[in-house]
Amino acid sequence: MAHENIYNAHLAELLRRQGLDAEAEVSAEGERIDVLVTTGGVRVAVEAKIANRRTALIDAEERLEQELADAAVAVSYPELERPREMTRVDAAPAFRKWRSVDAPELARLIKTVADEAGDVNAIVKRFRRGLESAADRLTDEQASTAMSDANIPLPSKEDIRRNPAAHKHPRLRLALLVASAALFHANLDGVTLRRPKKDARDGSAYRGGGVAAPDAEELSRRTGHP
Repeated sequence: MAHENIYNAHLAELLRRQGLDAEAEVSAEGERIDVLVTTGGVRVAVEAKIANRRTALIDAEERLEQELADAAVAVSYPELERPREMTRVDAAPAFRKWRSVDAPELARLIKTVADEAGDVNAIVKRFRRGLESAADRLTDEQASTAMSDANIPLPSKEDIRRNPAAHKHPRLRLALLVASAALFHANLDGVTLRRPKKDARDGSAYRGGGVAAPDAEELSRRTGHP
């Protein structure tokens, strides 16, 4: 039976025939991606094994966890003496179900996975731009006071020397903390829980769902303590 890298080279060729930018045996940060497909600016790792779905899917999921690709697809090859005779493979996007596909179907599957990943990446990028914009609006005094109240540590001089962008991280963490509180309050509307006094979205009195916190007299009555 032929070696796996022969299969990978043939698969990359089949995908190139479908109009995809595909390259076999790509090195990335000490790891190897069996076939790397780039489409619409999205990197899709195709991790393949010979008649081994489980290991192929584990490798595909690891590429996402390692952040070596934006999306991943697992492929299980049939056992063949001559890989160039291969016309169908089993394929599954990371964390999804398997299916039998030919080259055009695999190309469409990869494009679909790339489109989905591209949408998520675009949302994340817009969200980060919003955080950066919010963080930049804070004065140094406002940022320092808020970060102290939130116990957000400041980077050391060594951190900044290694990564000049590190000085922005505390402000981004602060902006993310405020955004998380605002999202929580937004989703609290209509929920029967003790509601906060202030709305994290704008600092005004919270007027959404939930029940009001008990006042001192009510709390004393419930607990039996003055």
